Amino acid sequence: MKFVLVLTALVSTASAWRCTAERFKPTVKGNCASGHKAGDQNEGDSCSDKHPDSCYFKSPSSAGDSNCRIQVSSGSGCNPATIIGVVYCNSSAAVFSDADASYVVLCD
Repeated sequence: MKFVLVLTALVSTASAWRCTAERFKPTVKGNCASGHKAGDQNEGDSCSDKHPDSCYFKSPSSAGDSNCRIQVSSGSGCNPATIIGVVYCNSSAAVFSDADASYVVLCD
């Protein structure tokens, strides 16, 4: 019986995300406190599609893992050569992009 409980606990812990990023569409350009949620990503997701006029930050309900970061790149494809901002998942910072951008959550 103990084995089943331990195994269940390990499986549920293994599926927990270390960081979830949110994308907001601001109602006031550049004001990440305004607007509405337009999407989210975690470290299990691949690079997002490209989106214009968006704010990117760690979800308030997400774990603050210092080994994870949200990488925002210009255009599409999350190309490391075109990074326009990085938010670490133990931070409350945000990145705003008025141009097309894509984002991905990376954990070391």
